[in-house]
Amino acid sequence: GYVAYFQYILLACAAILVILDKPFVTFLFQTVNVEQVHKLIVLDDPYKTDDGKDWRETEAHTSRKIHEVISGLGSVGSYFASYLIRTILSIVVSVAIFLIMMFYYAQYLAGANPYYPCRVVSDLGSVLANCSGYATGLYEIVQWIFFVLLGIYFLLNLYNLTWILSSGHFSSLDGVMSKYKKKEVSACLKRLYYNNRNVKLLMCLLSSSSGLGAPLRALALVERALSDSLIPEIQIVTMDQSQKGPSTYSLRVHIPNDSILEYVTKRKDCYVTFCIEIGNHVEHVTETCPNVEIKLNETEITQNTVRISVSLNGKIVAVKKIDGMSARYQGENLIIPIQKLE
Repeated sequence: GYVAYFQYILLACAAILVILDKPFVTFLFQTVNVEQVHKLIVLDDPYKTDDGKDWRETEAHTSRKIHEVISGLGSVGSYFASYLIRTILSIVVSVAIFLIMMFYYAQYLAGANPYYPCRVVSDLGSVLANCSGYATGLYEIVQWIFFVLLGIYFLLNLYNLTWILSSGHFSSLDGVMSKYKKKEVSACLKRLYYNNRNVKLLMCLLSSSSGLGAPLRALALVERALSDSLIPEIQIVTMDQSQKGPSTYSLRVHIPNDSILEYVTKRKDCYVTFCIEIGNHVEHVTETCPNVEIKLNETEITQNTVRISVSLNGKIVAVKKIDGMSARYQGENLIIPIQKLE
């Protein structure tokens, strides 16, 4: 009987595993609205500026996006529990299928016989005979292939369970947020990320699949201090004052020691670039080439707003506007410190 119904047993096992996943996937996408959260965090760019728009409109657009991100993350619920239950059930069912099939296979081997009783009809009438014909060798090969695939499925779910239950989910985002947690964290970020298993799991999952940039940008929108910790200090060094006209300055990006920005730039999976706007001057600086020469005078620096944007793997993660009046001399260098623009 085991050999005769073997193909149907395989089909039933595959159907059980698929049906097991279906309600949890449907529940997650309907209740958590993962598609909307993914669009807000990964696809939408809150810092994108449209040509011709006044800066006030751009600021208003960014403020609306911040509100949407906070509301979207706040609506995430039961994600952790659903993911955990689904993974545990997958492990239990895969083990149960393996044990049941091994039990019947052992019974089959105990009474293995290449022949089975059958009734043959001939001119002499119906007689009982020993028949053969089941391709038992092929079935055994297929069965062991199925056991190997089932074992891989079990190990993947076991790893998934370990990943879910680990505090940081083996995520690059958690490394950044664990370092930032050593500082004073706002109650909003504690509630939304550190004390919220659903959002933390979702953000770490996005970090693993889409990179560190998108989830870090979303959290930086929520926490202004986190955004500021990703902004470098700007040093403007006089290079040449002998020629007529504007002096030539070297604009240098300085990354503070033991900062979140330094931690991110040292990661092998992160490439950080900076865009600095001073008046009509726009300069792009990379972490590997932190210096750039520009022609401007001190008045252009002190009487303009300095806009600094930081991009991580092609995504803008932090933007800050600094009043040029805050520039100060440190020795021969003109320093633009990191401070909030009122």
